[in-house]
Amino acid sequence: MTALSLNFRDTLIVHGMYGGKQPLPLTPLSDGAGVVEAVGENVRDLKVGDRVSGVFIRLAGRSA
Repeated sequence: MTALSLNFRDTLIVHGMYGGKQPLPLTPLSDGAGVVEAVGENVRDLKVGDRVSGVFIRLAGRSA
């Protein structure tokens, strides 16, 4: 992880006001960015050195 942000949703999670009380230890993180350091043998869409980002998205009651 090269960069990350903590946003309002993350603070709600810490205070047990989003998604109920979570087990500790807890590191809330809704989004971030980084560089791929390794890939498994079956990974075809990414390679070492690719820049990537992840974003929390809630779909019909599930996290994607």
